Amino acid sequence: MTATPADPTLRDVVTPVVADVIERAPQVAGHLMLVGALCRDVLHRQEGHLAIRLPTVPGYTALKLASWAARSRYGEYKDAGDLACASYWYLTSSTVEDRLYGGERGQRILTDAWNQDRTTAVVASTVLLADDAMTVLTPSHRAELLARWEGVDDNLLATYSDNPLLPGWPRRGHPGLAEHTRSLRTGMTL
Repeated sequence: MTATPADPTLRDVVTPVVADVIERAPQVAGHLMLVGALCRDVLHRQEGHLAIRLPTVPGYTALKLASWAARSRYGEYKDAGDLACASYWYLTSSTVEDRLYGGERGQRILTDAWNQDRTTAVVASTVLLADDAMTVLTPSHRAELLARWEGVDDNLLATYSDNPLLPGWPRRGHPGLAEHTRSLRTGMTL
């Protein structure tokens, strides 16, 4: 979808979103760069037009993974609930279920999930989500995101991954949240 610069409605909507993402990004060397680079993959100007790429669930997840890696280090945890929402979308999607049970990649993920012991259990749909999110990134952005995730505290993400707006989603303290967190990390490195 593209719009001319004369479309004030679209500009009025998009500009504050981009400004908010940039404003909230930690102002520490390197952290703004990844979030900004990912935003450029979603929003960009070309030949005087503003082009908006509506993010897919994997694209949205890639942005939220980057945001969590940056913001959580500074006490901002709102991206955890957004990651929970993306995981929920995949968990409840019949299309994702078909991909898991109908394809070789899905079968591999299901087999790996089934073979985990209870202390390291993963959720196959969330593993697939993280893997899909990593495939929308360029190799250099993928490597940078993985490097930042080395410092992510999985327990902290699990703690803040509760989202009361999602029907049936685990509440704070439930072991299922740790499983989803492990699943994100597992899927990012497939």
